[in-house]
Amino acid sequence: YFEETVSVAKAEEKTGYRFVFWSENADGEQADIPEKMPAKNLKYYAVYELNTYTLTYHAGIGFFEDGTNEKVFEYKYGSEVKAFTEKPYAEGNTFTGWTPEEPKQMPAENTHIYAAWEINKHTVEWVLETNENGEITYSELEEYEYGETIDPYPASKTGYSLKGWFDEKNNPAPETMPDCDLVLFPEWEPVKYTVKYYLSEADWNEGRYFEQVKLSVGETIPMPA
Repeated sequence: YFEETVSVAKAEEKTGYRFVFWSENADGEQADIPEKMPAKNLKYYAVYELNTYTLTYHAGIGFFEDGTNEKVFEYKYGSEVKAFTEKPYAEGNTFTGWTPEEPKQMPAENTHIYAAWEINKHTVEWVLETNENGEITYSELEEYEYGETIDPYPASKTGYSLKGWFDEKNNPAPETMPDCDLVLFPEWEPVKYTVKYYLSEADWNEGRYFEQVKLSVGETIPMPA
């Protein structure tokens, strides 16, 4: 009614848009809405603006080339999302894609996409026998995931104790699996055995010997003086 207080209506919510103001034209400037109803009909149009949302790629356990852990892009609602081609990297893992899948067009919300990873697996070759030329003639293979604890192979050799496992450069075997295959060789240490000399069976029965020596397998047993 004429001179009645004008109540400004609340604009209808519109997905992906933000209400800006009321205008006398669909694409016009902001209208100066009177406080009191004039002696004429009034008509106003809601003017909206596209919202901007973020699309974030999370590398998770990995990193991008610049050392960062995430990449953030801004898109207006409904705009085409450009394919993101940069792949993150993570030691001991292989990047398998993004989850969930990248949208073709920007939705009406901030969106997060996460890198999917598959842990790498490698083999440990335990060399048990080699020929005179150093060529491997017998070995055992085991598979480990990156970072998994390596259980030393329980090799045995008569007259020797296993000192440890070493690679081609004589570096000791790592405790956990690196991001590569391993070829490991045993290092043996001769076991020392004791030879005791007794003068008689009675001495032997009483555990009374007059001389003893420690020898490794294959060493000549000396005669007592």
